[in-house]
Amino acid sequence: MTGKLHMSLGIYAGAIGGLFLIPGLPSKVIFMTGSIFGSLVPDIDIPTSTIGKRIPFIPKLINSCFGHRGITHSPFCVLLLFFVFHRMNFRIWIQPFLTGILIGYVMYLIQDFFTKGGIPLFFPFIRKKYSVGLFKSGSKFDSLITKAISIIWTIFLISFQCYGNLCW
Repeated sequence: MTGKLHMSLGIYAGAIGGLFLIPGLPSKVIFMTGSIFGSLVPDIDIPTSTIGKRIPFIPKLINSCFGHRGITHSPFCVLLLFFVFHRMNFRIWIQPFLTGILIGYVMYLIQDFFTKGGIPLFFPFIRKKYSVGLFKSGSKFDSLITKAISIIWTIFLISFQCYGNLCW
């Protein structure tokens, strides 16, 4: 996937997620901002990525230790962030941002799971990358998969909303 497609899914997931999950306009905007940021964070292991360009030495350090699509592309990293965010006592206004980061991050991993490069699903126990392997990253199918993920995300949220309100 390209950075632009990761970011576009982060924007979409944040906007739709904020609409269905987060009360209050300011919190919705904060959630969406977090989702956009989260959709870029996994590429912190590449010095030339959108996020990597803005941090002087961290991308090179992460890349030299884990390589591209290592720890930052694993569900383990999402779980680690979840536990860190959950254990810290942040002010209430930052919670939508942190939740958005996790949503954007998960969306990123789902996108990369559909590429031949895959993601290390069982990192740190097994470093092998798993994927559905439908296409090479950067191909014309990237946007098609991103649209499909967007539709599934929307259906999930509508179903979640309806189930919670017994609208069926």
